[in-house]
Amino acid sequence: VQLLRERLEAIRPNVLFIGSMTLSFPGAIRIAQTAKRMLGDEVLVVLGGKHVNETFYMAGNIPIQHKASPLKLMRDGKIDNVFDLVVSGDGEYVSLRIAEVVDVLLKEGLRPNSILTRIDEISSASGTWCLGWIDGSNEIKTMIGSKPIDRDQLPIPAEVFGVDSRFPIFGTDYTAHVYSDSGRGCVRDCSFCSERRSVAGSIEQSSTSADRLFRQLCAAKQIGENNGCSMSAFVEDSI
Repeated sequence: VQLLRERLEAIRPNVLFIGSMTLSFPGAIRIAQTAKRMLGDEVLVVLGGKHVNETFYMAGNIPIQHKASPLKLMRDGKIDNVFDLVVSGDGEYVSLRIAEVVDVLLKEGLRPNSILTRIDEISSASGTWCLGWIDGSNEIKTMIGSKPIDRDQLPIPAEVFGVDSRFPIFGTDYTAHVYSDSGRGCVRDCSFCSERRSVAGSIEQSSTSADRLFRQLCAAKQIGENNGCSMSAFVEDSI
């Protein structure tokens, strides 16, 4: 927590994106609480990640809120109202659009949480996603995006953000996370599973997923060579 406070004080972010699986959700709440206590309305806190995907999702054209949905928990007073926006699904472009709208608000002398007055400007973001928030009447409001993403055109995270992680089991200086970006869920739809395609979304652009993974592996190797260090890679995908 002390490191978080130091980083928040040094950076004073206008937008704080938090990704959380279910086991780390209590930590995500604590991070958001700390940010709100320190920065107040100066920061827009946006929650995404696997826990959100599994508790806030589409059933046909209807947004579903599981009882563990962060939006329901905030509305019912079971957790503090510390997440200004909650994003489920493809986050690549909707997160970028959120940041762009906040940038415009700041240039106009407005605070980041004024984004709810411009919420319609986020609707143009590509991807299959649900966006939710708690309005002034303590009601859950949602917005849906359904423009397909061309996954072949997504940037390579290791090139954008660099590599500073290391998995000791690989015995290398660094470990890059690489992706085939084939989707958020399983091709099957078993009723007992949170990875089922009707919840998480089906496999997408599978015919070029191997090419995407190959490019990411090449990029990781090149980053290692450029920095004179050994590099391993951990393949991330839902299934």
